[in-house]
Amino acid sequence: MGWPAWPAHWLRTDHDQLLERINTQWCGVEMRGIARAVVLTCLLWVIPAAAQETFENLRARALQGDYEAQRNLAGCLGEKPAECPFQPAPQPVEACTWRMIIVTSEHPKVTDTDMEAYQRDCGFQTISQLEQTAALAEAQRLFSEVYKRDIPVKLLLQLER
Repeated sequence: MGWPAWPAHWLRTDHDQLLERINTQWCGVEMRGIARAVVLTCLLWVIPAAAQETFENLRARALQGDYEAQRNLAGCLGEKPAECPFQPAPQPVEACTWRMIIVTSEHPKVTDTDMEAYQRDCGFQTISQLEQTAALAEAQRLFSEVYKRDIPVKLLLQLER
């Protein structure tokens, strides 16, 4: 005696249903993969633009005299931009410029940490004397734009000692 014969409609129906289920699952996986690729591609285009806007907004706030924005901007531009959400290329001269502005602003929130950051970002280990001179010239220009007065250079000289 052999195996019992299955009714033909069972095999065809089961086979067709199985194929339909497999096709649906694979198409769903492929579509999800394609959708993920499209979303990732869009994010790669959008995130740098958002970061650039953030950097521009941070710089704009710093130019309005926002102490926290000035600190964040100097940190982002310095050699240790670990806390910076948009990771620009290090610009040590500009970082030093903002450190000079911060320590001479006489803002009540200026701390020893700001003084240490100034020493680090404006020291000879980080930038040359020529770069320090360029940073000071730019700091004088920006300081007068932000605070509508001259930068107290004597304060910087006292910090050098």
